[in-house]
Amino acid sequence: SKDSVRLMVGALRTMMEEAVHEGLIPANPVTGLGKFYRSAKRIKEKIDPFTIEELHALEEKCREKFSEYYPFILCLARTGMRIGEAFALQLWDTDLGRGCILIRRNIPPHRHVETPKTAASERKVDMSAELAGELKRVLVERKKAAFAAGKPFDMEQWAFPNDKGTPIFHSDFLRRIWYKLQDQAKLRRRTPYDLRHSWATRIRRRP
Repeated sequence: SKDSVRLMVGALRTMMEEAVHEGLIPANPVTGLGKFYRSAKRIKEKIDPFTIEELHALEEKCREKFSEYYPFILCLARTGMRIGEAFALQLWDTDLGRGCILIRRNIPPHRHVETPKTAASERKVDMSAELAGELKRVLVERKKAAFAAGKPFDMEQWAFPNDKGTPIFHSDFLRRIWYKLQDQAKLRRRTPYDLRHSWATRIRRRP
C-alpha cells in the first residue's frame, strides 16, 4: 500500500543518511523518492467474509482432509486473530481455565518473530467452548507423546507447528492447505485474512 511504501522509504532514507554521515557513500540515493509514492492511489482492501454456512463447510472439510490443521483453522475462525499471530502462538499463551488466549507475538511472511502489529494488538481474546475443547485435546496429546518418549513437556512449544516442529510457513500453508481446502469445500478462494473479517462481521451483528 501507499503507506507501507512511505514507511519503507523513510526507514531506508534514514539508513542511507547514516551511511553518508559515516563517509561510506557520497550522497543519499533515497532522497527525492517521495514524488513516486505521493501520487500513488491508496489501495482499498476488498472485504469478502465467509457466511456461517461457508465457515462450517470449511471447518468440516478441514477436519476430514487436513485434520492436523483443524485446530489452527478453528483458532483463526473463532478468535479473529491475524494469521501471523496464530503462527506465533505458543501453548502457554492459552488459558483453558479462563477460556482466553493472550496474543504476545507475531510472525509475518518474512518469518522473523516480532511483537504484535501495534501496542493495542497485544491483547486477550476469548475462546469458544469448541476451540477450548480442541486445544485441550491437542495439549493432552502432546503431553502423552512427550511422556511416552521420556522427554520433559515444554509449554513454550508452538501451538500449531509444522511437521518439523517450527512455525508454519505462510506460503507453504497457502499452497498446500488453504487453497486446496477451499477448492475441496467448493468455496470461492479467499485469503486467510477473510476469516478475521468473518469473525468481525459476526461480532458486529450480535444484539
